[in-house]
Amino acid sequence: MKEQDILKIIAEMAKEDNTTEEELLEAIKAERNVKKQSDSVNKDVEKFKKLFPDVLPADIPDEVWDEVAAGTSLCSAYALYLCKTNNNDAKAHYVNEENMRRSAPAGKEADAEQTFTPEQVEDMSAENVKKNFKHIIRSIKNWKL
Repeated sequence: MKEQDILKIIAEMAKEDNTTEEELLEAIKAERNVKKQSDSVNKDVEKFKKLFPDVLPADIPDEVWDEVAAGTSLCSAYALYLCKTNNNDAKAHYVNEENMRRSAPAGKEADAEQTFTPEQVEDMSAENVKKNFKHIIRSIKNWKL
């Protein structure tokens, strides 16, 4: 189709809609842009489903949607969110490990309860002595002989 033919069709359509040719062209361009954006969003959603198949829309945090509204693709915004979250988790893990390394060792309540006096050991049967032998040995270290 030639350019003159297209211009004639546009002029006829403008007359039918009671608008100018420029307004009609702007409306056509706006409609095209909406379709392009819609296609782009649909492609982004399909790509997101492939990359993150287990993530439901309800699982996506508001900060990701804020980034999408600002023009970032859904896939990119969610991937950046995951990186930030994992980085924060890694930092927390590192701090926890460092704190554990620096702290005094935790006492074992079970071991503290399993101490025996010489009298308790004397009153035990041979079977109980065998059963509690490790605890008895630890207890002997604290006895005053």
